[in-house]
Amino acid sequence: MPMASSKRPNGLGSVYYIASRSMWAAAFVHPGTGKRKVLYAKSQLEAESKLTDVLMSVGQYVADPDETTTEQWLTLWLKAKRGTISDRTFVTYESLVRNHVVPRLGRIKLSKLKHGNINWMVDDMEQAGLSAKTRIEARNIVKAALQSAVDQGVLRTNVARLSKAPRRERPDIRPLVQADVPKLMKALNTGSSPDRAALFLLILGTGLRRSEALGLRWEDVDVENRLLYVRNQLVRREGEWVLAELKTHRSRRTISVHATILQSLRTVRARQQDRQAIARGRGDDLGLVFTTSTGSPVDPDNVLRSLKGALRRAGLADTTVHGLRHSAATILLSEGVDLRTIQEILGHSDFNMTANIYAHVLPAGLGRAAERMDAVLTLGTPDSGPLDERDAAD
Repeated sequence: MPMASSKRPNGLGSVYYIASRSMWAAAFVHPGTGKRKVLYAKSQLEAESKLTDVLMSVGQYVADPDETTTEQWLTLWLKAKRGTISDRTFVTYESLVRNHVVPRLGRIKLSKLKHGNINWMVDDMEQAGLSAKTRIEARNIVKAALQSAVDQGVLRTNVARLSKAPRRERPDIRPLVQADVPKLMKALNTGSSPDRAALFLLILGTGLRRSEALGLRWEDVDVENRLLYVRNQLVRREGEWVLAELKTHRSRRTISVHATILQSLRTVRARQQDRQAIARGRGDDLGLVFTTSTGSPVDPDNVLRSLKGALRRAGLADTTVHGLRHSAATILLSEGVDLRTIQEILGHSDFNMTANIYAHVLPAGLGRAAERMDAVLTLGTPDSGPLDERDAAD
């Protein structure tokens, strides 16, 4: 006979000790299946923790906001998020919570947390010299965790929504200029694998994010119509590479590609088919365009290392894979492509984001527009010589 030892509110399961087995158990009814589940542990604390984790993961955990600290809630929230986000994102979240949020807000009870506390956290982070990006991410994490508390009935209001959002800083973009592109491609073609050169050509030609390019499948390539269907990104979750669907409708987009890129992709495909290992590799299971020689997904860090080596060989300034995406945008802008089209190509959710990032490119484009208009206006117009004083005054 089990002996009940921990009373919890209705719907939140129970924790009890089983004397005959000298162990603790945590029982609950799964809201999705309606079936009773039992978890076992060596201690009451471990049983309580396991039960809290699973109830958080199914959105059924209810905490007492007068007793639960912000740190405790953030810890629970992070555990629940673990299986739903990439490993890289989880590490970022956990680091922000541990290093910046908890030291400033951790001891405050949920019911006592005010938007002023969050404003102070952001201001204190700024005084400590932390970037706007880090301050924005920290506030967003608090906002998301508190929204989870609201959704689960723990809190009535998400006070983070009332706090002041930090002003975004324009990122320090170091894109390649047009004259740099042939130098980089030459260095890639002579010192890197052909597949890697094709990957960088794709990013430069389309502005894809690194995760999007590495998550591209052959079924997303429409050779006949010269189109790419950008739908997924390659991410690592719990140690495994998986394809995750892009979050917003603007991220999920269709991009037109030119013949040079398509030819490079055909070559990649031919080499892939020649490798016997691909039939047994994980890359074959996912149908990825870019894989390792054994058919596995390509590690993004290895892509960055390849780019750094090529830049050194080409004698070009250092940049990142994301810098190639910016290079694609700035080159298109310099060729007269409008910002709205650039937004669609890059998959930005907000036009203002595109405008703010690439505002520095616009003056050159405006100058070319004026030159083109001047050419149009002077076509067929008799040469009237220099402006006279009356014309100058006008």
